[in-house]
Amino acid sequence: MPVFVRAHRVDDILTAVRLGEEFHLKLILSHGTEAYKVADLLAARKIPVVVGPITTQPDRIETLGAIYDNAARLQRSGVTIAIQSGDTLNVRMLPYEASLAVAYGLPWEEAIKAITVNPAEMFGVADRIGRLKPGLEANLIVTDGDPLQPLSALRTLMISGRPIPLTSRQTDLYARWRDGSPR
Repeated sequence: MPVFVRAHRVDDILTAVRLGEEFHLKLILSHGTEAYKVADLLAARKIPVVVGPITTQPDRIETLGAIYDNAARLQRSGVTIAIQSGDTLNVRMLPYEASLAVAYGLPWEEAIKAITVNPAEMFGVADRIGRLKPGLEANLIVTDGDPLQPLSALRTLMISGRPIPLTSRQTDLYARWRDGSPR
């Protein structure tokens, strides 16, 4: 079972690597704000990194080394990456986090992998989810444009092969009140 280790700074990342080796742990590094500084080591040890959020700003001591091209640098060095939004309440930001990684050098195909197959493989569930393949759980989206572009609209959502309605109380209220008066 993998051990998920949250570390921003190089010294914390190196401590996690040392502990992983000492206790024979299968590490997955989370956040990895300064992981680009030790990308070759992470690649050599086959330690994947769940990067992000890409929008992390150097706003505290732990994130002073934040750079937008962290994901691209790690991927170019051979580190398997996934991209995260930081917390479940901001999961809606995942496509934008991935698109920002693309804007800063991560190839588009790698960004798609970083939010689909790579995390499934990291967590040992790629036999069930992560790609479109017969026999796997069918979770998919259909957009009217590039799924990583903010202006693309979600048109269809399927979870476990079942269509999910894209309406909610909020969308109903918006439709009712959008021009300032109830319909």
